[in-house]
Amino acid sequence: MKKSKPRITTKCLAFRGALQYYPVMVEDGCGGAIIAWQDYRSGTNWDIYAQRVLHDMPLVGVAGANSIPVELGFHGNYPNPFGRTTVISYALPERQHVTIRVFNMLGQQVATLGDRVEDPGFKSVVFDAANLPSGIYTYRLTTAPGPGESGTSYVSVKKMLVVR
Repeated sequence: MKKSKPRITTKCLAFRGALQYYPVMVEDGCGGAIIAWQDYRSGTNWDIYAQRVLHDMPLVGVAGANSIPVELGFHGNYPNPFGRTTVISYALPERQHVTIRVFNMLGQQVATLGDRVEDPGFKSVVFDAANLPSGIYTYRLTTAPGPGESGTSYVSVKKMLVVR
């Protein structure tokens, strides 16, 4: 049996003057993956994080960079809880209008992270909560077919915890 090379996906984002590299996803050869990333959020050192995802959990982005997901998925945010920044991940199988909004526990909108038409693929957005107090927040992902396109709409709400 010929052993295939691991497929790797990586992304570098810059925000507020800091670089974050995440995630790097490598198949582990057992139907799962190892996800690792590093960032400079502590302001003093590059911190390295890693997590193994087993075969019975959804694998987002492990296939090649040009892959298109089979179904729409809202994979939540990581890390959660978090101090300043977190990454919200989702997968679009077709061109969709995507809106991501963050709300406090009073139902007041505190941020809009996206309100645009996006092409199919594995997506992520960074949420910077530097200006928000500690607490529980909800975030809502809403999708609808792009202009002039057919498809299904989707709405999902998840919770996240900001800790200082």
